Amino acid sequence: MIINPASRILFRNSKNLTLLRSRANGYARSATEESKLFWEKNDKLKRPMSPHLTIYRLPLPANLSIMHRGTGAAMTAVVLGFGFGSFLWSGKFDQVVEYLRDNVHPHVMLTAKVILAFPLCYHAMNGVRHLIWDTGRALDLRTIHKTGYAIVALAFLLSLAIGTM
Repeated sequence: MIINPASRILFRNSKNLTLLRSRANGYARSATEESKLFWEKNDKLKRPMSPHLTIYRLPLPANLSIMHRGTGAAMTAVVLGFGFGSFLWSGKFDQVVEYLRDNVHPHVMLTAKVILAFPLCYHAMNGVRHLIWDTGRALDLRTIHKTGYAIVALAFLLSLAIGTM
């Protein structure tokens, strides 16, 4: 323990220094010990565990934020996967597309295209919404909800349009 000259004057009495050290040691518990004490106290007081997320419904902005992060992470994984996969595969891409057109039902292809296009459309459109927020506009809760529903609907329609190409 480092004590400056002014503190030495205050703690000449060894009783005060012992008290200070005991308090410092009292705060030096590990996270495991703290957790154990927390649960023991709750068991002793017969406190029930809160079901929190099992009964709590996240608000729309929180769900859209999670979806924005999820679509960004999914697109990153797909791009990296295709990038690394291209090193391992020496075939021709046009042959794969031709094989899929000949052997997969058009409705399945449309569904797959929409599923692949939706994250891109949603993430891009929601990114524009975030840029608008950065200017200080559309930050009231009512507008956030309206634009949230609009972004999801427009992203679905845009991905449907892309899927029909």
